[in-house]
Amino acid sequence: MIPLQKLEQAARSFYDQELLMLSRDNKLSLQDEIHKHKIKSLPIIFFSALMMTGALFALCIGTILCFINDLFFLYEVFLPFILPGILSLAFTALLLYFAWKEQNLVSQKQLQVATSCYFESLALCKSCEPGKLSVKRLVEFIQDEVLPTGFSKRFIFAVLTLAKPSLLAKESSFTKTPFDEIIEKAFSHIREGLYLSGSDKLDHDSQLNQN
Repeated sequence: MIPLQKLEQAARSFYDQELLMLSRDNKLSLQDEIHKHKIKSLPIIFFSALMMTGALFALCIGTILCFINDLFFLYEVFLPFILPGILSLAFTALLLYFAWKEQNLVSQKQLQVATSCYFESLALCKSCEPGKLSVKRLVEFIQDEVLPTGFSKRFIFAVLTLAKPSLLAKESSFTKTPFDEIIEKAFSHIREGLYLSGSDKLDHDSQLNQN
């Protein structure tokens, strides 16, 4: 007889996995949010690069002028060059912090989608009868049920790369399962075929019949 404590742990683990699975609408919503975070961060990074270039240029000029004896340091060197350079660097650091926060949100939300893709795939693997699970079946399930049609190819590639069990285990506290190898093969197959077309796509898909 299985101890009650183990049953409770198994039930809790299953419940936690269910919470990590996202609906199609939630996945599409997260994709839109990720896109907005990227749009916000790009101008900040560009403006920060310009400010840093200007700040370093001003500091270089100020440093050179420090070696000229005929100049009054406060009014001709420090105030027009060194002080603006220092303030610009401080403001640049603040902008880069905001950009980092946006990129951090991108990573967190991509991880949410990747985790959902993994656990949805794992749920299918666990529900299959012994001997009936194949890479082809899992690939078809992921393409039809896990990945919404509104996902861009670039986003699918990023999510499935992050959803690799070997990588996901490092990012999170999830334990490995006997199905991780076949899940990783399915993810890799989908990623590799994203940008193929015509005969290359057919040849790539025909490899599934060998698994």
